[in-house]
Amino acid sequence: MLRRLLVRWLIGPIAVATILSLASTFFFSKLSVGQEDADQSRKMTFDFVPPPEPFEAFGNLWYIYANGEIDKDAPQRLAEEIALRHIPVRSFLYLNSPGGNLSAGMRLGRLIRTYGFTTYIGIKSSESIDQAGRAIAKALGSEFDEDPGYFRHLAMSETKPGICMSACALTFLGGSFRFLPNGSEYGVHRFYSTQPDALDSDTTQIISASVLQYIRDMGVDQQLFTDMTTASRDDINIMPLPRLIALRVVNNGKGATVWSVEGTNNGIYLKGQRDTRWGLGKLLLQCGSRKLPLIATAIFDPWGRQAEIVRMPVTLFYIDGTATRIPQKLVLGPLINNGWINVGFPLSSGLVTRLKTAQTVGVAVQKTIDTQLFAGFEDMDFSGGAEKLMGLLTTCH
Repeated sequence: MLRRLLVRWLIGPIAVATILSLASTFFFSKLSVGQEDADQSRKMTFDFVPPPEPFEAFGNLWYIYANGEIDKDAPQRLAEEIALRHIPVRSFLYLNSPGGNLSAGMRLGRLIRTYGFTTYIGIKSSESIDQAGRAIAKALGSEFDEDPGYFRHLAMSETKPGICMSACALTFLGGSFRFLPNGSEYGVHRFYSTQPDALDSDTTQIISASVLQYIRDMGVDQQLFTDMTTASRDDINIMPLPRLIALRVVNNGKGATVWSVEGTNNGIYLKGQRDTRWGLGKLLLQCGSRKLPLIATAIFDPWGRQAEIVRMPVTLFYIDGTATRIPQKLVLGPLINNGWINVGFPLSSGLVTRLKTAQTVGVAVQKTIDTQLFAGFEDMDFSGGAEKLMGLLTTCH
């Protein structure tokens, strides 16, 4: 009875009957895949690469390369190394693993999420950082020795395709932001038991529910669990990138946008907020005048480029990927406020009309109208903000 109550608590709105039907084809070893633990020679190893200096120019984020089968002690080893090396949050972690211990795979994923790491699937290049940097410089028609730190920085992410299968597929979900580089593969299958007599139906239900809870906690569509059951224990379902994006397994560095109506002593406003690999972005919309119905304020992370960004004279407002230049005389900013870039401007009636049916919005500041380099965000999801915008507009006048 206690186990059945635990299952109900773990799976929330998912019917227990659904878990029962899935569990009949979803087998686990003692929370392991294949073997109860990886052989000593195949245990997961971690390779740590510090960022190039100066940190002021290239940031302080490390690259971590995890290779091999996920053994039960892998999460503890990684945690100890992170503490020992003082590796900062939001660093990069590359996975290359055929699978391993299921419980450790999920614990490893939760550890990765705690530090806000970004996960990739890939293998560290066999070239040294300098070798890769020289190759990049040559491809760009430049000389490595002109700016070695810059080319070392570019070379940090030079990897070869890797695999992330079975239990590793769950570890990968721990990344706050998740990328699948070209040529790398993400694969799932039914977890199974090497000791089938040790598992009764209640235990299988609880394990299944814990995996589902983990998938939900990572912000991934729980349909992934169903996809895991489409391949037998001896096969792997290599999932295509469009499917991974649809299930939010891969988010390409962009979290979900949350829209909310909030208020201050100066009135109410609509706020959209999205965390991305490149920093936090916010868009605030509040009442303006009759001729200029809304005031927009964009707030975003400068990533150490404050001095450069505040001198950018061009401000663009994006609706569904189409940019409209805001006259400079109407723009307040870019300014630095508590370490964040702030830029504000009014929206004309025409822009507000287009905004009512918009799917995406964005704000960018840049040096010239033709440059490809900008600061800000171009494609913030507005599907959750359009309905709330109508409510805000009814209160404006």
